[in-house]
Formats: sequence, structure tokens, C-alpha cells
Amino acid sequence: MLKNSSKQFLKFILVMFFGFFFATNASATTDENGAIIENNTFGTAYPIGYWQYHGSTICKLEAGKPEAFFSFTANANDRVYASITLSQELVNTGAKVEIFNTTSLTSAISTGIKVVNPTSITPFIFANAASTANSQTFYIKVTRGTFVGNMYFPVSINNRIYSANGTFNFTGTASNAGNPNILTNPSGVDSSVIYMDLTNNTTIPNGAIVKSITTTGTLNPSNLGGITHKILSAENNVWYTAIVSGTFGLTTSNNLKVAKKWSFKYNFKAKSSSKMSNVKATITYEYDLTNQFKY
Repeated sequence: MLKNSSKQFLKFILVMFFGFFFATNASATTDENGAIIENNTFGTAYPIGYWQYHGSTICKLEAGKPEAFFSFTANANDRVYASITLSQELVNTGAKVEIFNTTSLTSAISTGIKVVNPTSITPFIFANAASTANSQTFYIKVTRGTFVGNMYFPVSINNRIYSANGTFNFTGTASNAGNPNILTNPSGVDSSVIYMDLTNNTTIPNGAIVKSITTTGTLNPSNLGGITHKILSAENNVWYTAIVSGTFGLTTSNNLKVAKKWSFKYNFKAKSSSKMSNVKATITYEYDLTNQFKY
């Protein structure tokens, strides 16, 4: 048992040299090696503070004690994940991490038990939190599972929401026969519809949500005005109209996934016939890093 505990601690000392920043609180109880101890209830939770100012904290869950607790704060709209890095001795022991908010200490808002990257040198488990107010307090509870003896592990809290963008091509050419009578049809005429399929595009992160879309294309004749772009996602089959020059008023509140089938057409109010080719959509999107983890 002592041999296993020593192996765990030595492994996490090495981990610290490879990029973990060791942080302690002056009021915390620590063992002779500086690891946090005696944080075994909500009332004795180790106070991490505001998550963004926190690196990584090494904890020692002492033999015979089933749980360790930590608290941290987050501001409105912060979306984070708390992770517990495991040594290989802990990978298959059923260790668990849970996050609670102060409104209920009996029901976790997120629970993690599945091990991410279980065969790597830094396997971990995690749980998510999303803050709705400034200085909101959350609690992390770590349960040891079946492992006996002293259990060493680092606790980290990190941002999980990121943004990126990509430009994607529609297939084919959209054709518009023109509007024969603008007086009787002032709303104009829509072109034929062209498509792009992003459902199997591996460059798009899992669960990515649209933040904005801009479309461009090559119009022939090129000197025509009064062109309006329209786009549709197969997710809800709603046509969205560009508010200006191919820019759509879409945000994350529309909750449209990027990896869907998309349709495009354009509207023209005048009589001339036209075509639009080389149509592209530049999509800025938001994604959750934890949706990319491999188990």
C-alpha cells in the first residue's frame, strides 16, 4: 500500500515539472510534501478562489477517507470543467468527480466517472460547470472509488468554450430567371437552390454551434444590384435572409449546429437573368472542448 502511494506521489511530482503549476493557500492544511489534506467535507473544502487565477493543486486523499472537497468561484457566463488527473493505479478504480452549487449540496449538477485518455500518461476524469452570476461558488467533490491507501491527484479548472471559423463550399451554380414584373412582384424572385453537406466534415469540432455566417459568390452578370442571399439549415428547415451583403443575423441563440446539410439561394428583384457560382459560407462557431474528449 505504501509502495503504491509513493509511486503515485512520484508520478505527480514529475507531472508538475511538465507543466502543472502548483498552487497552495496559506490557510490550507498540507502534508510534509505540500499536498492538500484534511479537506474531507463541504465545510472543510479547500478554497481554490476564482478559477481563472488558479493553476493546479495537488491533493492527498488520505487512507481511510472516502472523499476530498474543493470550492471555487466563477463569474457570469463562465463555462468551465474541473479535472482530476489520475495515475494508472487509479484508472479502473471507479474514482468520481462531482460539481455542486450552493443552492443544493445534495444533488450534483455534473458528474464525471468515465476516464479520458485512459492509456496516456495523464488520464483524467472531469465535470462541468456554467456560472450564471458573478462570484458564484461551486464545490468539487472527489470520491476515491475502490482504491485503498493514500491517493494523490492534481485538481485543475479550465475554460471549456472556444471559438473558431471555417470557409465551406456549396456545390453547383444557382440560377435566377429574373423578375418579369417588379410592380406585381416587388418581393423579387428566388434562384434555384444549391447545397453543401457538412455532416461528415472532420474539421468541425463535435457539437460546434453557429455564431455567425457570411456568404459570398461570383455573380454573372457582375454589375447587378438588389441581390439578397438566403440560407437554410436542415436542422430546422428555416430560410434565413442576409441582413446586409451576405451577412446573416445568426448567433448562438439560434442553436444551429455547423455539421449539418445547408442550402443556399439568392433573391433578385429586377428583370435580368443571372447565375451565381463559387458560393462559399464563412462560419464562425463556438464549441465545447469537453465534447472533443476521447474515452
